[in-house]
Amino acid sequence: MEQVVISIEQIRRKDLEQILEAGNIAPNAGGGQRSMMVAIHDKELTTKIGKMNMANFDRSHLAGSFVSREQPSTIDDSTIKNGFYDAPTVICIFSQDNFMFKTADAFCMAENMILQATELGVASCIISRGYETFE
Repeated sequence: MEQVVISIEQIRRKDLEQILEAGNIAPNAGGGQRSMMVAIHDKELTTKIGKMNMANFDRSHLAGSFVSREQPSTIDDSTIKNGFYDAPTVICIFSQDNFMFKTADAFCMAENMILQATELGVASCIISRGYETFE
């Protein structure tokens, strides 16, 4: 497997605030805005939590085993030890328990944030296994 080297720099706080605002105005079930976002804008802390995330990652439950050559994944590459891929900023979405549409609401928020990040020229991705880390 070819090793991809990516230069990762911290995003500007102004960009982070615009991305968070996009999450806040995302469509959601019944207009209840039941989810909460927590932004971690500290490289040292995102690295610590990203390593905790991978420490509990159980590959035996995966449905597939290959994502892409262009963007190596924790699914493809067992040498990746940070579940947040060394991102200097991570936004966690916490959903209300016992709400039928909590996952759909969280993904609407995440998609809005991804679209805003793309508009700003900020690389981003959705990692949908953080719940294991924050249980």
